[in-house]
Amino acid sequence: MNRLSIRAVTGLLIVLLAAPAAAHRGSAPAVKGTDPRALIALPIPGTIPEILEQLKTRDAQVRDLIRAGNSSAVWVPAFQAKGLAIALEPRAGQLAPRARESAEPAIRRVVRFAWLLDAFGDAGDRRQLERAYAEFAAALAEVVAAFAGAR
Repeated sequence: MNRLSIRAVTGLLIVLLAAPAAAHRGSAPAVKGTDPRALIALPIPGTIPEILEQLKTRDAQVRDLIRAGNSSAVWVPAFQAKGLAIALEPRAGQLAPRARESAEPAIRRVVRFAWLLDAFGDAGDRRQLERAYAEFAAALAEVVAAFAGAR
């Protein structure tokens, strides 16, 4: 891919990511207590405990969106959790061998199930969405457990 097409793709992604926030301006939040505009940008925290807190928050947001029947919005916190989990990957080397053996495949599952949550949310398939969420939540719990003692 040349430099121009990377810019074009990046610009398109920015527009697509901003669209859900723009669509919700002036409307009630999809998840009680959540401003949809706050769901878009997510800086990666500097410490493992902060990242783990953010993962727990994203898990709760995905769960609440599914419960509210807002399946088309699930992708935002799911992809944010994916990004947070990926940010932990280079830090897995700090873990004890047993924790690392658990963390690495759990991170891969978070990534895989974030994509599935997006796909099933777009399709509006609640049954598949709930199944994918159960796997996503289990993988997140494994990641959190593996990194719980790390700083």
